[in-house]
Amino acid sequence: MNDDPQQQFTLAQIQDTYFDFLGLHFGEIHQMMVARKLTPHDVATGVSAAPEAVEPFIKFIPEFLQALGEFWSHMGATAIAQAEQMSILENNSKTPVLPDLFLRSMTSLTQGPDDKRVYALVLRAMETLQSRLDKPNLVVLPAPTDLSP
Repeated sequence: MNDDPQQQFTLAQIQDTYFDFLGLHFGEIHQMMVARKLTPHDVATGVSAAPEAVEPFIKFIPEFLQALGEFWSHMGATAIAQAEQMSILENNSKTPVLPDLFLRSMTSLTQGPDDKRVYALVLRAMETLQSRLDKPNLVVLPAPTDLSP
């Protein structure tokens, strides 16, 4: 048995796991957004303006970010290496690549007023899920600098 994660998981499996995780937590909200023809901003504004919604999301943010960080700490280097092997990171690649918006927005997710943090969380979730819906072959990757040693 090969213990090398690059041999155990394909880039497609890593991406499916990432989007399944987002769908588990934000899929219902995203489906409502699509059905009502709203934008990510509309949904994030609505959720963050409702105090009864802000409180549970604030409690959820640390757990969500921890799980996401653990996922990328285990799979990030493998995903980046496989994307490089497949030439996905080259400028002429037909596969769209999106940096993980949650990792890119860490400050706005962990600092500031609660409603602003919830806005950032929901906005990033809706943007990422919508990007996948618009571009099914989308690949989300962490930046190498986002990976903890």
